[in-house]
Amino acid sequence: MKKHLFYLLLVVSTSYAAHAQLTYTLEIIDLDARKLQVTIEPETPLPTESIFLMPRYIPGQYEVAFNDRYIDNLKGIDAKGGQQKLTRDANGAPRWYVTEDSGPVIKISYTIDLKEMEIKELSASDASILRPGYG
Repeated sequence: MKKHLFYLLLVVSTSYAAHAQLTYTLEIIDLDARKLQVTIEPETPLPTESIFLMPRYIPGQYEVAFNDRYIDNLKGIDAKGGQQKLTRDANGAPRWYVTEDSGPVIKISYTIDLKEMEIKELSASDASILRPGYG
């Protein structure tokens, strides 16, 4: 009985954890310029005074990635399709605020300039070259 209860709890907790809290969409908007549109839709509208944070750490990398430097056209979108103001952190941190004067945000959308990112964000492995005799 205890063994079956354990497996039941494991399955229930796993399915609960797997339930999506947000949906995101990636769309190539300009292949030559390597621009990518990202849309994030939380399961429930974001309350006012929410924070959108762009991580500077990527799992598996041991360096800081300043991806927020390549974001353009960041906007919050309300239920009527109107744009809501998101204010960038004054100290240069990779976060934007949904302010009190904004309505509930149901979607966040932004563009990433991948070409610019690839030019300016180099890591040690990006500079690796193939050399005769090594390998």
